[in-house]
Amino acid sequence: MSPQTASFVVPLSGFGIFFVVVFFNIYLAKIKIQDWKKYSTFFFLNTMATVYLRHTASLWIRKFGYDEADALRLATYQAMAMWESIVGIFIAFAIESNLLIR
Repeated sequence: MSPQTASFVVPLSGFGIFFVVVFFNIYLAKIKIQDWKKYSTFFFLNTMATVYLRHTASLWIRKFGYDEADALRLATYQAMAMWESIVGIFIAFAIESNLLIR
């Protein structure tokens, strides 16, 4: 892979992996939650970097009025989306850098 191609492919694949993973986790959360409230998707994206599950769950309870089980489930999906994105992007970058060196 040429450096010009890599300068296009590497960031595009990183953004692609991030969006696929995040929106797949939002889709899974929508299936598991009893009622998905308005602006929950935006809030999911906005608070995804929160590390502590209990704190994120309390944010869901205070902001949208979810019960504790649903709030903890949403916080878990947020944490999974964040870590899956990091791992997926790291693996993609490792594969693409190996192709760039050749």
